[in-house]
Amino acid sequence: MCFIVQVMLVGDSGVGKTCLLVRFKDGAFLAGSFISTVGIDFRSHSVSLKPKSFEYFLCQKIDIDFLN
Repeated sequence: MCFIVQVMLVGDSGVGKTCLLVRFKDGAFLAGSFISTVGIDFRSHSVSLKPKSFEYFLCQKIDIDFLN
């Protein structure tokens, strides 16, 4: 049995959405580096806990007003 969890992160610029995605997928922390995301950033990760498995899909989206 496989469960699919989808999460979209939405928030103001500079609050740590990208850091959360990188920490979740890669286990790293982006300390002191700030790079604005343009468009959508997407990460997926699988976790298996016998007999169930979970597929996590996380994405972040920038506020469209930021581009105007």
